[in-house]
Parts: sequence; C-alpha cells; structure tokens
Amino acid sequence: MEMSKAAILDLCKEHSLYRTPHINDRLYLNFRGFSRVANLEEYTGLKALFLEGNGLESLDGLPELPLLKCLCAPRPPARSDALQTRPAACRRLYALGAPARAPEA
Repeated sequence: MEMSKAAILDLCKEHSLYRTPHINDRLYLNFRGFSRVANLEEYTGLKALFLEGNGLESLDGLPELPLLKCLCAPRPPARSDALQTRPAACRRLYALGAPARAPEA
C-alpha cells in the first residue's frame, strides 16, 4: 500500500485528527501495510509518529520533522543508516517494541 496524501488524510479522519497537516502533533500510520515512508513533508508539527506493523524496509523517506520526540518504527535492516539520519530532535525511538536511546548530539 502506498503512503499517499489521501491515505494519510483518511487515517487522520479515522483517528479524529486535524485535516490540516501541520497542526497534527501525532500521526498513527501503524499496521496499514505501507511499504515505504512518503508524503510526510507537510506534517511539520509532529511530536509522535507511529509506523510499526508495516512492511517498511527503511525510514529513508522520513523528512526533517523538527518537533519529533517519539518515533515508533520497525528496526530497518542492518545495512540501512536510516536510524542515524532520523530527525535530530527525536529523543526516543521505539524499534520492534523495545526502547532504544537516541545518540547524544
């Protein structure tokens, strides 16, 4: 399944979130069968992003989200450096359900 703008807006509606992307402070995109991260550039107000339970192989499509504090995502393959390039403001990463510390800046 593609993480299209329309699919994201539908999930916002389903979870009683705002239809204006930058106003949302959390986004529930978990367990939807997405194969890659895309179309999140407008969600600049996100503090929490839930991506677990999808078919993601990497977090390469994750844009700079300056307010992001919590990213719940599957652990990408060892060859990927996506975890090292996640938004600098991200304080806590949950990979495969186990908290992992963010590298110190």
